[in-house]
Amino acid sequence: MRRELAAAGLAPPRQIGGTGERDEAHPLCLPDDAACAGSAYVLPSPEGASGLFGSRTVLRTVPAASDGAGEPLLPGEDSIPQMWVREWREYHTTTAQKVMEQAFRWGIKVRLSIDGEICDFIPEQLRGHPWRVAGGLMPAGTGQCEEAELAPGDWKEMKLLLPQELRNSSSA
Repeated sequence: MRRELAAAGLAPPRQIGGTGERDEAHPLCLPDDAACAGSAYVLPSPEGASGLFGSRTVLRTVPAASDGAGEPLLPGEDSIPQMWVREWREYHTTTAQKVMEQAFRWGIKVRLSIDGEICDFIPEQLRGHPWRVAGGLMPAGTGQCEEAELAPGDWKEMKLLLPQELRNSSSA
């Protein structure tokens, strides 16, 4: 410990206590001592010093993360039917539920056709008996998001929208 403190210029004196005389190199100052009232501890100059506050800082770089080429962006992405991602189509009620549940698990958007209008939907909560999904509905071109609760019969065509990059969090 003393070696590390000495390297930083902060080592305590080797002899603690003393012979009863004051050591002028390392005076003992008590709170009520008038002789030491004007002296204050001064940090050593960082010029030429090394250590915590030294000027010879070693910068370490962090290796860049791999681009993940060939790796799926989302867990289990390779186990879902590719038509859910590639094809804009109408699905049976149970398949539509599975697609929406997968979007909910991954925290991604689903593109839907509701009453002839194309919308993006972000599922936030699944409800059962009868099955429904609540979340944010964004009509195309409006840039606005409104809360909605949908049943599988409320939309026609649908498609999962995979992100181009990994998302930061569920609130991204």
